[in-house]
Amino acid sequence: MRKYTLKAASFLLIALILLTTFQTNSFIAVAEQSKENNRNNSEDFNSKKREEYGLSTDAFTIRKLIEKYDGEKIIYEDFYMTVEEKKELDSRFSHQNEFVPKVKEKAKELLTEDDFGGLYVSQEEGGILYVGVKNLNKKNNDRLNGIKNEYKDETKVKFIDMKHSEKELTIILDKIQNKWSTYAIKGIGLQYTSLDTINNKIEIGLINNTAEAQQLFRDEYGDLFIFYKTEPSVHKEEGDTSTYVNPMQGGTNLHNYTAGNNCSAGFAAKSNAENLYWMVTAGHCYGTGALNVVYHPTQSSTNKLTLGVAVGNVRNSGKVDAMLIGVGLRSQLSNKLYYQYVGSKTLTSYATGSSEYVGQHVCIASRSNDSCGTILSTSLNYDDQTDITAANYTAIPGDSGGTIFGNGVLFGVHEGDQQLSGSTVEGYTQVENILTYFDISPILD
Repeated sequence: MRKYTLKAASFLLIALILLTTFQTNSFIAVAEQSKENNRNNSEDFNSKKREEYGLSTDAFTIRKLIEKYDGEKIIYEDFYMTVEEKKELDSRFSHQNEFVPKVKEKAKELLTEDDFGGLYVSQEEGGILYVGVKNLNKKNNDRLNGIKNEYKDETKVKFIDMKHSEKELTIILDKIQNKWSTYAIKGIGLQYTSLDTINNKIEIGLINNTAEAQQLFRDEYGDLFIFYKTEPSVHKEEGDTSTYVNPMQGGTNLHNYTAGNNCSAGFAAKSNAENLYWMVTAGHCYGTGALNVVYHPTQSSTNKLTLGVAVGNVRNSGKVDAMLIGVGLRSQLSNKLYYQYVGSKTLTSYATGSSEYVGQHVCIASRSNDSCGTILSTSLNYDDQTDITAANYTAIPGDSGGTIFGNGVLFGVHEGDQQLSGSTVEGYTQVENILTYFDISPILD
């Protein structure tokens, strides 16, 4: 663990200056303006979203859900569904979040890491858990049954034969990452790499996706790859507009007055070594200089908080794109999220990196946008950023730093647009990497 502490004297000096500008109505929960995105009444959109989670896509059913929406028996949370469907999905996701990590550990124990081929969940099939096994036909059935029993629902577990172990592919990914600059010197436009768990391959995005470039990787590492043509600098960092709440919640606006940009609040945290409190957002939201002045929601808002962040509290490389914004009092922070569709959400736990998996349900709460999707990769690398988690939720300007969560679990903070498998996807920094780097703990009560 990287031990990170802030000199208390420096922080207190900054806090003393900044706290004098806090508004007198600080402790009243206020919302100046509701979020701008509305329910999507497109039958095609709702059909695709429902298909992603294995729900009925019957056109007549979807039309009736849209027409008879009442917010009680028929609700909208990213798409239209009945209350019964919502309960079924919540139960499914909770079960997955609890038991998939246990299955992963049991598989590594009974098969060893050299035979474990990774795992993923197919929400489209109603939540089937696929466990990859290298040389499946040679494995003892008692060991496979031991893995299946760990999930507590054997009907939802299927084994698939894999040519490579997850460990083998991860080692190759690390080797490529370490030679990134070498490939650049050779004129190979390597844009990103990612572990493709479903296809048991490594995905590579190339600006010049030529046969010669592809062959270079095959000659060096073997036939392990799926190649995609990508454009340079596809990664976008986002930022926009205004909702005031106090105590602060994740998913609301932060205006960096110094940098002249806007981002979203991610989650509240406390230093492990000292009595210091923070709101965490994306590191690329920082401007220049030793100190940035940050307002919530904006500098021009009637009701606002005035905050500050020192350059030493910023990281935007490796596994972390995050920064800590100093908050004077614990009472100005909460574990709530400002989430449009069904009101405030609450964070009660956080995900470790090893507990994430392809197919896992995640949502974003941000100033401009709230939506949900599933994890596509837990190991996306580009340039100087590594181990980004990629997912197919929707992000728009204003979302950088927004909270990534699901069923009360904190997963991380949003970074921005990425590319994967020929499409634009979203990426976020995994929360455990943030906590480790800054030596902080999330506020979950």
